[in-house]
Amino acid sequence: MSGVPRTKVTNRKTSRMNDLPFYLAGIYYEFMGLIERSFEVTGLNQHLRPGMGSVLLALFEEDDCIIKNLVNRLQMANATLTGLLQSMDKAGLIERYRCPEDGRATRVKLTSFGSSLEDQMVEAHYRAISILQANLSKQESTELKRLLEEILDCMRLDRRQWKLERRLKGKTRSS
Repeated sequence: MSGVPRTKVTNRKTSRMNDLPFYLAGIYYEFMGLIERSFEVTGLNQHLRPGMGSVLLALFEEDDCIIKNLVNRLQMANATLTGLLQSMDKAGLIERYRCPEDGRATRVKLTSFGSSLEDQMVEAHYRAISILQANLSKQESTELKRLLEEILDCMRLDRRQWKLERRLKGKTRSS
């Protein structure tokens, strides 16, 4: 075992729950709960469900945009965003329409009702930030964001490679 203490090897087998994927899953579920609580505190729970807040924040910054641009800004799967936009449209938060300059593209625009939620949404956003960073210094928060971006980059690269491999396998089957 080349000098590795036995306890390390034994602990490794019994401590899979301490591996990074479990921390990320735990953070995800706790974060969803935090969002739901923040929506309740601000009264947004009557109008929004998790996921919609990110879309609203992006539209508050740049309203009346093409869906493809929104997908890129949010780094969200197209299908996920499409489902959220359908729900948001039904809730009267946004409207979707064909882009006059590019008939293939669809634009998304906040309704007056959607725009009216900006103050509550910003309050919920800052509430979440203060809770997430409560025990972190500014330097630690900056470093954590950098590390999380590295993790996201790795997962995005894996997704792109996986899609490419699937496409290549599909082409060889049909040839």
